[in-house]
Amino acid sequence: MSRRMETNPDVASQSIVAADDDAILGTVAWRLLARRSFIARTVAVAILGTLIGSLILPRWYSTTLSFTPQQSRRAPTGNLSGLAAQFGVALPTSEASQSPGFYAQLVVTQAILGSLTKLNLSADSAGASRARPLAELLDVEESDPRREREEVVKELRKRISASAEVRTGVVSINVKMHDPVSSWRLTTVLLNALTGYNLETRQGQARAERKFAERRLQETESELKSAEEALRVFSLSNREMQRSATLALEEQRLQREISSKSQVYQTIVQAYEQARLEEVRDTPVLSIIDQPRIAGRPDSLRLGVRLAIAGVLGLGLAIGLTLFRDLVLRLRKGAIPDTDREALSRRVAHDLARPWRLLLTASR
Repeated sequence: MSRRMETNPDVASQSIVAADDDAILGTVAWRLLARRSFIARTVAVAILGTLIGSLILPRWYSTTLSFTPQQSRRAPTGNLSGLAAQFGVALPTSEASQSPGFYAQLVVTQAILGSLTKLNLSADSAGASRARPLAELLDVEESDPRREREEVVKELRKRISASAEVRTGVVSINVKMHDPVSSWRLTTVLLNALTGYNLETRQGQARAERKFAERRLQETESELKSAEEALRVFSLSNREMQRSATLALEEQRLQREISSKSQVYQTIVQAYEQARLEEVRDTPVLSIIDQPRIAGRPDSLRLGVRLAIAGVLGLGLAIGLTLFRDLVLRLRKGAIPDTDREALSRRVAHDLARPWRLLLTASR
């Protein structure tokens, strides 16, 4: 009894497609081997160009600054903010503006960097040399002052980086320039700008709180006096309150009102005095961990990483150009001449024994 063999058309088509893919991949591989000299020279040029560029271009010098922002301990003022919210008055708060993430973002804002655009820096640590404008040090040449300011801020954002460690609360700032003294001076000025911004913001907050507390203090004092006067009049009008339960309850209500208004009054008095102190306080709220120092050596070139990236990019460029060349030939001639694979294999083995020949022989 004979069995009839049936062929599945889907399996057959998949086999054909797989065979075609293998043929295409094989052809591409042989084309790349045929152009091995061109690929090797392209990779070598990319690596050599990166090496020369890294050695010729000006080196970077980095200055690092790290600090922790002090947290606010102004509990009475915090209660005052909550009290102001009950009356529909929004006071500036300091909790969010004292987080490490806030300072990491503040460093690269227009408010801080914009104040440095007219800065003059000296390349001498003693300050004996001529101070040069920051725009000149950053190679910014603009005749329009507003355009120059924008370009200086843009360049500063490229050279200043900041990060915040949430767990420890440490803020790290890194400033890099082509001169170690300029990098150090710019970092120092940046720290002063942060400190000045802190003082101005905190004093402005305290000023707003002081004005609100001053108004509320007058209102609460008037309400407290009115409550005390109401109790005095009630006591004079009802001398025999012990004989009437209704009068006794009324007296207790008036006393509770006086006690409540007295507590509010004391809270506002404390907040008012605290706000007055904060308004004139000029001590910094940044605890410096690492002071800015002049860099003793330039930043690492990381040549190994750069050369590896250049080699990968050069290899990708060479492969792309090779495949593009073959595509153009295919479009022009209709097909690419086949390669003698046996002869090509012998030449490849010969070149692998002497790799330097790939850079000297003509590209095939």
